Amino acid sequence: MSEIRLIKKYPNRRLYDTKISCYIKLLDIKELVMSHQNFVVIDAKTGEDLTRCTLIQLIAEQETNGNHILTTDILKELVCFYGDSMQGMMSRFLEHSVKLFMSKRADLKSPLNSMLGTSQSSQMQGIATKNMKMFDQEMAVANLEKQQA
Repeated sequence: MSEIRLIKKYPNRRLYDTKISCYIKLLDIKELVMSHQNFVVIDAKTGEDLTRCTLIQLIAEQETNGNHILTTDILKELVCFYGDSMQGMMSRFLEHSVKLFMSKRADLKSPLNSMLGTSQSSQMQGIATKNMKMFDQEMAVANLEKQQA
């Protein structure tokens, strides 16, 4: 397993990469993500882990620049889940969904699928069906736990 790269965030919001001993920008963090490098962002003063906040900041910047993945409706629904009793389930569902999508991503891009008649929309429908089955299972477990309590 690769070494975890330490990025320090200073009060002036500057990011310092301790591996290369220089300041970096948010787009450099994106490059670390894209190249699957392990890293952690910590507050230089308190030692608090700021990795999630930094990634959210990166996503917000990408969304602002017109590279939309998250629609306004999706964002509104996500906001509603914070503090909701199903917040944990939604988190697991989203994580599972993204991992499933990523595992099928190569298949979606494959020219062989075009030749074999497998369309991207039918593959996406298959992913959505698997996600809904998983969500239904999570709901059944949650309901059972509620009944037992």
